[in-house]
Formats: sequence, structure tokens, C-alpha cells
Amino acid sequence: MRNGEWAMKAMTEYRYNRLTWAEMNDAIAAGQVVILPTGSTEQHGRHLPLDVDLFLAESVCLEVGKRAADRVLVLPPIAYGLNMHHI
Repeated sequence: MRNGEWAMKAMTEYRYNRLTWAEMNDAIAAGQVVILPTGSTEQHGRHLPLDVDLFLAESVCLEVGKRAADRVLVLPPIAYGLNMHHI
């Protein structure tokens, strides 16, 4: 890619893990905000998957990234927790 193409990709790509190190340097220089989606792994009844909290958090963060790609980067989500009282 030529430099102009990199700049265009960096402005439209909001998923942190899809950037190259050069694009990341541009994002840092531009002062882009980084969002980290997190959610617990637990049951919410028989009708929902265990990762529903993570799915919802990631979906909201990705939508923010789409709407503000020039200002925001979205990190890969982190799932955490196992709550025994939910099992």
C-alpha cells in the first residue's frame, strides 16, 4: 500500500487487531481513544448463551467504532469470570 492508502485504512479501520504497527503509530499520533469490551461468562437462563454479556459489550463497542472510526479503536474483547451461583 502507498502511504495515502495506509492513512485511509487507519481512518476507517477501528478494530485494533486489524492495524499494522505503522497504522498503530498513526492512531497514537492522532490521539485515538481505545475501548476494551469486557463481559462475564455466566448463565442467563436456558435460552441464552454463556457469553451473552461479552457479545453485547463487544457489539456496542464495535458500533461505536463504526460511527467514530477516526477517533476510536476497539480492542479484542476479554471474557472473564465464572460465577458459581449462576450454575
